[in-house]
Amino acid sequence: MYGSLQNSMLSTMQNTPAPVIGMSATELWYTDRLTYTITRISKSGKTFWMKHSDACGGDFEIRVYFSNPKGKWISQGGRTVLIGVHDPYTDPTF
Repeated sequence: MYGSLQNSMLSTMQNTPAPVIGMSATELWYTDRLTYTITRISKSGKTFWMKHSDACGGDFEIRVYFSNPKGKWISQGGRTVLIGVHDPYTDPTF
């Protein structure tokens, strides 16, 4: 179940580019979208780490891996991550 039509549509995006250090990434929440910057990539290219793009996001990294069955990037919290997309959004109704 998705909180917004936009996030539902974004979560089905295919053919996202390969991650590159410094590239933007967007994590899809229920109705919100948080933006990050890719900081490290594993040698296999199937895992990368990212940090919040804004100053109030903290100084910690989130691990993201590629899920073959789902065909998309998934954060350690189980949320879809879009590579090469910088699209922040905070739902004002919450």
